[in-house]
Amino acid sequence: MATIGLSGLTKEEVATKPLTGWRRNLRLATSLLVRFVFVVIGFHWIRVKGKQASAKEAPILVVAPHSSFFDAIPIVFMGGPSVVAKVEAEDAPFFGKLINFTQPVYVRREDANSRQNTIREMQKRSESKEDWSQISIFPEGTCTNRSSLIAFKAGAFYPGVPVQPVCVKYPNRLDTVTWTWKGAKAWKLLWLSLSQFHLHCEIEFLPVYKPNEEEINNPRLYASNVRQKMANALGLPITDYSYDDCRLMNDTVAQNKLQSDGGFVGEKKIQAPLRKRASNVHPNGQDSEGLEKELAQYVTLTRSNDGVPTIDSFKEYLIGSDKANLHQSLVDSCPASESVNAEGDLRLAFCELDQNGKGHITRDGLDTVLCNALNVTRSESDRLYNEMDVAEKGYITYDEFLSFIQCKPEYSDIYVTCHERWQHLKAMSVVSRDSSQSNKNKDD
Repeated sequence: MATIGLSGLTKEEVATKPLTGWRRNLRLATSLLVRFVFVVIGFHWIRVKGKQASAKEAPILVVAPHSSFFDAIPIVFMGGPSVVAKVEAEDAPFFGKLINFTQPVYVRREDANSRQNTIREMQKRSESKEDWSQISIFPEGTCTNRSSLIAFKAGAFYPGVPVQPVCVKYPNRLDTVTWTWKGAKAWKLLWLSLSQFHLHCEIEFLPVYKPNEEEINNPRLYASNVRQKMANALGLPITDYSYDDCRLMNDTVAQNKLQSDGGFVGEKKIQAPLRKRASNVHPNGQDSEGLEKELAQYVTLTRSNDGVPTIDSFKEYLIGSDKANLHQSLVDSCPASESVNAEGDLRLAFCELDQNGKGHITRDGLDTVLCNALNVTRSESDRLYNEMDVAEKGYITYDEFLSFIQCKPEYSDIYVTCHERWQHLKAMSVVSRDSSQSNKNKDD
């Protein structure tokens, strides 16, 4: 049916003119037939919350989390909107025709100009007076295991038009749908899914998100705020890990034959400190290749064939004026060496922030500790405080503090490290006073 619907049209016509008349009706009928395929697989019914907005209300549909090839279900349910897909999908057997029938926007991940071309095409369709279908996009850019929402790519938010967030859940007792970087292959997942009598899928349409002036001018802020809305609706934490982390880790492991057990994460966090050092900068501002060369140098750190450096070899590598800035940047980017989430440690951190001992944190108490222990700016400290004091009571209780950490676990390291450094500063202050007093006694 997709082949019939595209017959008589050139690739250029499919890419530049919206389908109309019988072709558009045939696309809707094709979506219904694909929905029947999912019924055969086991998705007999789909629980839906909320209502899909029209193309005029929200030209772009933002779908997350992206975790499986079964995520075609919300696309089918929404009537086959145009998708943003990697260009390799165009030639996929059988599915390629179905994807082409949606009039997709194709992305070439390794092409430096593809990102800008994609943004321009989305902008053109969003602002066009022609009857284009909505554009659906998975802003994470890759599949995850749905344990958190990773960083959203800003491409869907550059047009600055309203978007409708669409949340997807698979609340099954056995997870046979997750298709991630490392894990079961597609055919195995399909077989395991067919082995179950019924598979659950839930789709939630959130209210249309209309960007303010600041978000229109800052697509990354727009993407971050939409992600937070979706995370709240899903009850998931957020993390700054991204598709680039996986790709960089995979490439580095392949080139240097290193083990990836420990993984490499936070590429975005250390990319900025290394930007001036990277020798190969992409035209679109990404330094991935230069960063790969930088990481390749770390192979010399190890004195064994397992690719894992020791603390001493890492310290020796950092000695020298050319590594000093890198060392400081890494220290600043990674405030804690281990992820600390124990509630006992968090309670100690809370008590340290509670300067007056009244069982709650004030804005001044948070500023004093964060600014002195971690050199955090006053504006950043105020931003963190405002995120916790949602009710604007003028103070934060321990339950509110803990709830905030549970929603954003990456902050637990910061507060625990803050507690440790504040204790160290106080100890140094006591030593300094004792030393001064001792010297004064000797003089007397």
